Amino acid sequence: GLLARACANAARAFSTATHAPKAWQGSPAALAQMKTQLPEPAVCELVKWVGDAMTKSQNPDHATVVPEELPNVTAYVKDIEQRLLIEGPGLALINPIPSLANDIQKMRFVTFALTSCLGEPLVQNSQGERSILVFDRDAGRKMVDGQRYHQSHEGGSLHTDNVNVPDTWEYMFLTCLQPAVRGGESIMVSAFDVLHHLERHHPETLPVLQADFMWELRGFDDRFYKAPVLFFNNRNEPCFRWLREYLESAHARSGMALTDDQQHALNVLTATTELPELQLHHAMSKGEIMFANDMQVFHGRTTFYDAEPAQPEYDFGSGVNRLLQRNWVATSTEKYRRSNQSRYEYWTPKAVATQ
Repeated sequence: GLLARACANAARAFSTATHAPKAWQGSPAALAQMKTQLPEPAVCELVKWVGDAMTKSQNPDHATVVPEELPNVTAYVKDIEQRLLIEGPGLALINPIPSLANDIQKMRFVTFALTSCLGEPLVQNSQGERSILVFDRDAGRKMVDGQRYHQSHEGGSLHTDNVNVPDTWEYMFLTCLQPAVRGGESIMVSAFDVLHHLERHHPETLPVLQADFMWELRGFDDRFYKAPVLFFNNRNEPCFRWLREYLESAHARSGMALTDDQQHALNVLTATTELPELQLHHAMSKGEIMFANDMQVFHGRTTFYDAEPAQPEYDFGSGVNRLLQRNWVATSTEKYRRSNQSRYEYWTPKAVATQ
């Protein structure tokens, strides 16, 4: 039956992966393997490119990146992809560049260049933005009220970013442009460790998580789509689509009540990602860049508090409140192509369709 197939999938995935580099089990020692430094030739290319690009626009999304004109940057980011994201822990932490780290605008362009040399920077909202600023816009509004995670100061809620659109993509870049006065520590959990825990302790949840749930196109559209929480890539490695608040909002708004089995599976998955022994905590420094395999690394943060009141627009003049930049990247990496594509289904409830 479905449970047997799900357990077999999990067993196959972990027959070779339990001790793989991606199963780091929250070990602080794993951080040393994740850290990487841009080589000086790549830094020189970036400094020149950023200077030229910023004479044309202050918005990195308007910049044109030709990877062939940044050969050292391209070679570096593709090496990191292969060595750390595909074969390694699934996560890289790029150390701050001393000559650029303290300049918020320059670092925004640096990350856009890195993502463009790796693949296609993706649009993240209905406004067409590809470089999203992550900061608290309204301290009184929460995700349960419809606020997107990147616009709040709330902590917890470990998640993947592959939740707003049906098509899967590979990588997320998160650049620390300004740390918070207090809190905002990054939390990372390996999808391999999560699945291993579920397979061992809660196998009854696997077929439920591999079945369809409702999801919102939050930030893009009022419609919904259906897709599972758990699926497997072309290497039979575990992949997750997960942000519980968004999933529950989709079910509530669509009128599709969660079943008892679904509630149980969601509770178990939430509890698993919150296990201290699986979590890796890291306080990002100004100018540090997180480069993560989004389908295989749950990420979140501790609640943070800023020096100044939250505002709808970031105050670059003072630049003291917590600020990160998020970029999503799709590549031609063959291990992810066509992962879980056939089961997608857009779904528009009558209440939304008639508005």
